[in-house]
Amino acid sequence: MNYVLTQNSSKDPSNLVKNTSVHDSNYFKKAFSEQWARKEEGFFISNQPNISPTVFEALINLIYSETISIGSNESLVDVLIVSDELELLEIYQQLEKHLLENESAWKFPKDFITLCQHELLTDLYQFAIKLVCRNPKLIVDSKEFINLEEQHLIQILKCDELMLEEIEIWEYLIEWGIENTDSISNDDFTEWTPMDFSELERTLHNCIPYIRFSQMPPEVFNELEFKSILPKDLVDDVLKYFSDPNSKPLLKNLPLRASAYLLDSKIINAKDVAQLSGVKTKDRALVFKICGSGVIQDLAKASKNLTKRKLLIMNPLT
Repeated sequence: MNYVLTQNSSKDPSNLVKNTSVHDSNYFKKAFSEQWARKEEGFFISNQPNISPTVFEALINLIYSETISIGSNESLVDVLIVSDELELLEIYQQLEKHLLENESAWKFPKDFITLCQHELLTDLYQFAIKLVCRNPKLIVDSKEFINLEEQHLIQILKCDELMLEEIEIWEYLIEWGIENTDSISNDDFTEWTPMDFSELERTLHNCIPYIRFSQMPPEVFNELEFKSILPKDLVDDVLKYFSDPNSKPLLKNLPLRASAYLLDSKIINAKDVAQLSGVKTKDRALVFKICGSGVIQDLAKASKNLTKRKLLIMNPLT
């Protein structure tokens, strides 16, 4: 993609390199060198296919005016990535700080997909994962979800604060798995061959351990579609938990997600409830006594989303 930068008193690339915000950028020194660009009739012409002209223009405006205007097809994340590539550390840090402090500055699903391609931007990537887990429908209901790479899908599945019911997570995962299994061409699984199910399991093999099947109601798990692709020891472990929630799991022991405790409280949040649910009964009663009756009332609201068996375990009076 060709960029045309006007050479005049206010936008001379030589001034750009000397600007206090960018004078340390080795990239710009190279970008306007004879090796990287050519000068024609007062213009510097550079060919950098990985940077769009509109994003580059937004970055230039930010450098000179400290304001930025982003089109509908771009975002601050795009500008930040360009500033990183151009080695503009100060601008990068300013944009990163703004994004970490202002959730409204993000564009989903675009920004998340973009950061999945730049996962070395660790702080922003992890922050984007948190935003996705709070509002997962922004991703899972988008056309981009199907093309999400496995490693990024697993990062979402690992999240304790993923705000989806576990059965929904399973259904979205199955949808992703079918679309990413080349050998499956028929969406009607009643017509599948045993090999089709085997190939689906192969696709989802690394994701399945992060589904918290024991968080599903027993009747939902018992009627679960595609349960046949689950390992037998996993199914046995879940069924054992349903019969005795205090049993020690043989497989990966994942905590309940915060979505299991939907409550409106100013005293205790869903994550706290999830943590308390893992405390032994004797210790839990002490925690509740210290917290006071307000917490118990809030827990009672949250407990409406749990099975009767789980309610008895969480009740400090039993």
